[in-house]
Amino acid sequence: MGAWGFKTFENDYALDWVDSLICQNKKDMVIRALKEIELNNEYIEGPECSEALCAIELISSIKSEDSSNLTEELLEWINEKRGLLMKSITFSQSEIDLAISTLQKIINDSELKELWQESDNYQEWISYQLNLERKLKM
Repeated sequence: MGAWGFKTFENDYALDWVDSLICQNKKDMVIRALKEIELNNEYIEGPECSEALCAIELISSIKSEDSSNLTEELLEWINEKRGLLMKSITFSQSEIDLAISTLQKIINDSELKELWQESDNYQEWISYQLNLERKLKM
C-alpha cells in the first residue's frame, strides 16, 4: 500500500475509493464498504479496511458536522449532492452503528492494524481511529 500518513485518506486505496464513489455517485457504496468488513468472518485484508475507513470517516464527518479530515473531492461531492437534492446526506442510527462495529473490527483484528503495529506510527494511527469512534458515538 502506498501510504504517506496515518490518517484515513493518506493512502492509495483510500484515494481510489474516493474516486470510485464520486464516479459512481451512489451513497450505497458507503454502506457496502462497511458491510464487506462486517460480514467477513475471515482475515480482513488491508485494502478493504482502508475503503471501510473512508466510509466511516465520511459518516463521522457528516454526523459530527466536522469535515476537516475529508478530501476536497469528497467535500465537493457532498456539496453537489446537497445542491441537487436540496438536503444534506444523512445516515440512520443503524448505519452509524454499523460504522462503529466495523471500525471496532478493524482496530481489533485486521491486516491494517498489523501493518500499523509494525510501523513507528502505530500510536498515532490507533489514537486517530479511537477519536473517529468517539465522534461516531457522540
